Amino acid sequence: MKKINVEEGIIKIDSLKERLYIEVENGGKRRDFVLKVYIDYEEVPVRIDEQMYNSYYFSLDDKELKEISFFLPESISENASHKLTVFLISGANTHAGNLMDNLTNNYSIALDYLLLFENHTSVLESNCKYENIKTLKSDPYQGLLFNLDYSKGKNNKLPPKEITVKSGEKIKVAYRIGGYEDTENYAFVVMIDWKAVRIDNQFYKLVKTEKGRIGYGEVYLQMPLNQGKYEVTGWVIPNPFDKNKLNLFPLDSSYRFTLNVV
Repeated sequence: MKKINVEEGIIKIDSLKERLYIEVENGGKRRDFVLKVYIDYEEVPVRIDEQMYNSYYFSLDDKELKEISFFLPESISENASHKLTVFLISGANTHAGNLMDNLTNNYSIALDYLLLFENHTSVLESNCKYENIKTLKSDPYQGLLFNLDYSKGKNNKLPPKEITVKSGEKIKVAYRIGGYEDTENYAFVVMIDWKAVRIDNQFYKLVKTEKGRIGYGEVYLQMPLNQGKYEVTGWVIPNPFDKNKLNLFPLDSSYRFTLNVV
């Protein structure tokens, strides 16, 4: 995925009337994709071909190339800088629980940028209150991992491919996060079937752990009301609101797994 007008992790635009572009080239086989856009780690709708989308779905054949242009919503303040995060997710119509393959955390390209408006010099605004979480003496790991292992043990166990849950209930999910040598501050976001979900009453969670070490925490996730199968995915953002430590590489994603809501 390539973004036009990108330099050193920064996107500069004159105003919200300016288009942003994404270029996607598929390889290997036909794939279904979904495009998501977040501002300050919360999902926002974007305008593509005069329609508004929270989730923009499309499919590409092998070696097919697609350029997508979009506008950010006018509700965003142009008087402040923001974090702009774009998620390009493959396998949008696939469920991990239906596959014979092993679980994967290699299903997306998620890029995190500092969004600046050309005629404004304001700084990134955020009330950053990081929750200190337990540091584990675990096997080496870097990124974000969800599972149902509440033991806080050494092993970083993968989640089951599929979990059966009741409609509308809340389930407790353990998470392990961190392992990056250059930071102790993280945000993470969670999606269920490519829709943002609340974590402790907001759409992202800020946590703090020791540099280079894995931190452990638990969250409760609200299950969908309708029966069916849903994918659970997440992404970790190191130094989320630090304008001096921008993320120049794709964000790490969690291993995806399926909810079977009954």
